[in-house]
Amino acid sequence: MAYEVEHTDTFCPVKTEETIMATLQYRLSNGDWINTGDRADEFVNLAVNHAQRLIAVGRDAPGTREAVLAVLEAGNVVRFDTDWHSEIRYAPAPRQAAEISDLRPVLRCRKCGTTGHAGAYPFSTLPGVCDDCA
Repeated sequence: MAYEVEHTDTFCPVKTEETIMATLQYRLSNGDWINTGDRADEFVNLAVNHAQRLIAVGRDAPGTREAVLAVLEAGNVVRFDTDWHSEIRYAPAPRQAAEISDLRPVLRCRKCGTTGHAGAYPFSTLPGVCDDCA
């Protein structure tokens, strides 16, 4: 069964169930997110079973595989058990290198006026003064 969702993303216009499963992650008890790898179907099935248990006691939950995948596609996390960390999600898209470098503030040396990003040469050691003037 091929599950397809239309996207406006130019890099991946149509996602198939295989590409969706490749980007699925689960949360560890320390809060970190780990790729499911070959166990993606197992986690989706656990989420469906958990949702069906919730539906049996009168709560609203996505009770089918397609519903779970639709909730994940919408950018939400889906619970697969009652523990606080029992959640699955799609891996967030990696940020572009330019986007990451823009997050670091640009500093100007108080002595010579040289500019650069915080944490990189020439501002790798002292804040406010470049390495050449230090």
